[in-house]
Amino acid sequence: MVAPPETARRRHLVVVLVLVVALVAGGVTVWLLSGGSLPGGSNATAGEAFRDLGSGVSVANGAPETLKAVPDDHVAKASFVETESLGGVVHVTPDGDLSQPVTLRFALNRPVDAADVVIAVNRTGAADGWELVPPSKVEGGFAFVTTNHLSWWDPLFRSFGNLVDAAKAELKKSFDSLTGDAFADAEKPQCPGEREARNQGYSIGSKGSDPLYWCLGIEGGKPTARIVDKRRYPILVNHAGITVAQRPKDRFGVEWLAQQSFSDKRTVLMPFDQAALSYQLAKGQSVSFTTEYDGFAESLYQLEFGVTTLINILTRFGAGAGTISNGAIKIEQFDRIAEVAGKFLHVKECAGALNRSSPDAGAILAGCFDPATLGEVFGWKGVLLGAVLVAGPAAEFFHSQFETLSDLLQGRDRETVTVTYQPQPAIPFVGHWAVHGLTMDIKKDGTGSIQWNAGPCDSATSSVSRMCSGNATVKFTSTGAEQLTGTYTKVWYTDSGGNTVRNYAYAGSDFQVGQRFTLKRNDEHTLVASGGSADDPDGPGNPYLCDAYAIQHNLGGEKYDICGA
Repeated sequence: MVAPPETARRRHLVVVLVLVVALVAGGVTVWLLSGGSLPGGSNATAGEAFRDLGSGVSVANGAPETLKAVPDDHVAKASFVETESLGGVVHVTPDGDLSQPVTLRFALNRPVDAADVVIAVNRTGAADGWELVPPSKVEGGFAFVTTNHLSWWDPLFRSFGNLVDAAKAELKKSFDSLTGDAFADAEKPQCPGEREARNQGYSIGSKGSDPLYWCLGIEGGKPTARIVDKRRYPILVNHAGITVAQRPKDRFGVEWLAQQSFSDKRTVLMPFDQAALSYQLAKGQSVSFTTEYDGFAESLYQLEFGVTTLINILTRFGAGAGTISNGAIKIEQFDRIAEVAGKFLHVKECAGALNRSSPDAGAILAGCFDPATLGEVFGWKGVLLGAVLVAGPAAEFFHSQFETLSDLLQGRDRETVTVTYQPQPAIPFVGHWAVHGLTMDIKKDGTGSIQWNAGPCDSATSSVSRMCSGNATVKFTSTGAEQLTGTYTKVWYTDSGGNTVRNYAYAGSDFQVGQRFTLKRNDEHTLVASGGSADDPDGPGNPYLCDAYAIQHNLGGEKYDICGA
C-alpha cells in the first residue's frame, strides 16, 4: 500500500536529519583529531581552527607548518611599568616577515578583563626593542593578535587603575612645575659690535616681567637687537616700525607655521628661538617693542603642555625617555617636544582647533588628544596613552589643567624693551700731551692715562734710594666742545725697573682715585688744567699741557716755554 503523502514527507525529513547529524558528528570528530574543539570551547574563535605551536601559543590553520613557539628566558623582558606578564616571553619562529599574515593565539595564565590586556612584541630581541600592540580580541582565556612578522611575544596585564593614578600624578607634577619655574634653559644671544653700538650712543633697557634675553650691537652697519624667548611657552613680539633682520627658526611643523599670518609688525618666538630686529634712529629718538601672550601662542602652549605631559607619562610607564617634570626645560628636550607636536599639526582636526580665533581648550583636547590621533602620532605607545586619556578621572584632570594654563601665566608675558640713540658729544683734545715731568694720553672713547715723575719712592726705614713713577688711568667726559672733565679711576706707582711699589711714602699726598680735574683750551697747541672739585684744586701738572708742536718750540724766550720746568 502506498503511504499517504504526509507519512512519506516525514520519513524523508528523518532521513535528512540522520544524514546531517552524521555529517556534523564526522566533521567534529575530524576537527577534534586535528586539534580543534567544540564551538564555545577554549580552542575556538570566530569559526577558526587553531594548531598548537607549544608554550601556550597556537596559530590559525592555514599558517606554514614550520611555525614553532618556545619559551625564552634569556631575552630581556619588557620593562613596562604598571604591567604584569600573563604567560611569559615566547619566541615564535622562524624570525622575520611572512608572505601572508597569521593569527596567533596566546593562552593567558589567569582570567582578566579584556580591556586590560596588551601584547608586548620585540622584533629585534634587544632590551629596548619592546613595543606594545593591542590584541585583536580577548576571548575564552586567550588573547589574539594578527601579524605578518614572527619574533618575541609577551601578553601583559595592564593595571588600568594604576595607570590612571600614575598619569594623574604626572599631570600634576608637570602642571605644578609651571608655577615654580616657567623658564626654558635658553642661551643668551651674542650681538656683534656691542661695544661699538654703545660707544656710538645706543642704549637698551626694559621694564616688565622679563620673558626675553636681549642684547644690542651693530650688524651690517645697522644697530640691531637680538632677542631670545627664555620662557617655556611662545611669546608674541610686537615690533611696529622695526625691521626683522633675521626671522626665528620655525618649530612645531615648519610647513604649518609658514601658513600662519603674523604680518611685518608681529613675530612669534617659540622657546629658545632667536630673532634679530634692526632700526634707524635719529639723535635723541627711541623705539620700543613689546611682548605678550596672545591666543595663538596660548593654543600652541596648550599643545606643548599636552605633548610634554604625554611624553612624561610614557616615561612613567617605561616607554621611552622623558622630557621635563620640574624646573627649566632644555633645548634638546624642547626639540623633541616640537618634533612630536609637529606630527599633531598634520592632523586636520588638531590644526583646525589651534587655528580658532580664540583659544578653546576643549577643541584642542578633542582635536589633538583623542585616541585615534594619539595612535597616529605615537604609534604603539598610543595604546597606553589612549587608555589613560579616556578614563574619566585622568581626562577630567587633563582638561582642568588646560583651562587654567593661561591664568597661571598672567603677567609673566609682558615686557617693553626700549632702544635709545643719544650719542655723547665728541671727546675733544684727543692725542698725546706733555709738560715737564708729566705726560697725558686722551683717546676717542673717553679713556686716558697719565704718567708722572713721583720722586723718591722709598719709605723712611729704607736705606736704598729709588725713584718712582706715578701712573693713573682716567675717564674723560666731554662737558663742552672745548672742555673735558677727567676722573682718576686707578692710581699706582712703579720703580725704574717697572715693578709695582706698594709702600710709596707720599701716596697720600698725591693723586687719588675719584678725584677730578678739568681741561680747557689755552690756545691752539696748549691746554690748561684746573681742579674740578675741592678734591683736586690744582689739577695735574704745570698746569699747562702741550702738544708736539708746542713742545718742539719750547725754547727760552719763545711762546711755548710754558711747557718747560
